Amino acid sequence: MKRRFMNKMIISLTVVVLAGALAGCSGANDASDPSESSAYESEDIEVPQSFEETESSESESAIQTETEAEVLPDSIVIDGVSYSVGDIYTFGNYGEGDISWIILDIDGDNVMLLSEYAIENKMFNAELVETSWENCSVRSWLNSEFIDSAFTEDEKTKILDTDVLSSVNSEYGTQCGNDTVDKVFLLSLDEFETLVPEEYRCCLVTDYAWRNNVCRYNSNDCCDWFLRTPGTSGKMVVYVTYNGGAYEPGGDVTFSVRGLRPAMWISIAD
Repeated sequence: MKRRFMNKMIISLTVVVLAGALAGCSGANDASDPSESSAYESEDIEVPQSFEETESSESESAIQTETEAEVLPDSIVIDGVSYSVGDIYTFGNYGEGDISWIILDIDGDNVMLLSEYAIENKMFNAELVETSWENCSVRSWLNSEFIDSAFTEDEKTKILDTDVLSSVNSEYGTQCGNDTVDKVFLLSLDEFETLVPEEYRCCLVTDYAWRNNVCRYNSNDCCDWFLRTPGTSGKMVVYVTYNGGAYEPGGDVTFSVRGLRPAMWISIAD
């Protein structure tokens, strides 16, 4: 099943609602980065006096509320447990333990996930050349080696093909390649800014990833992590710093101590 990944839209209903410095960086090996731096009008309403009228009104209100929940779902039941956007869900296993994911979005029986922690140390691209998400080496790794090692055959069937839109750096006008279709991807700068809760922007590191030289900073034990949006050129890629802010000029695509936070859509339909 192919899905187009889009920015979250706010749906208006006709229902009235009331209310870096790397000096402090430590890892298995120390490293340095040369590129761092309505109001509404109320109406008088006659309150029903009879029990029957009141009961009918409450019933209609309950039906309306239930309908609204179906239009704008804010939770989903997986294996008998209710999850909402921002909750943590466990799916797959990589390195030395289960992978925990942040639920970023819910669409019917489909859920968008972002890994809670940085799970691996990989360069965005193996060579320091002009590249894009379409052509980078980490895209190939995520959709082959990672998917094969982290998920069972049954789990793989739940991972959806996603139309990943090419990500333009609006600040620098950097070329960004073509749209792709992937099962696993990295977030764009726009997706990061609109979907990732503030409390999850600073990214902790799994012990496995740290031993593979993902640099975590002594001040908060968090790391820098890659997005897929290009920086000032195709040799640079935007990343999120250890303090949770995006560095839009980007860093070298071959810089090797930033973490990876895979993203994907999965189906929980039986």
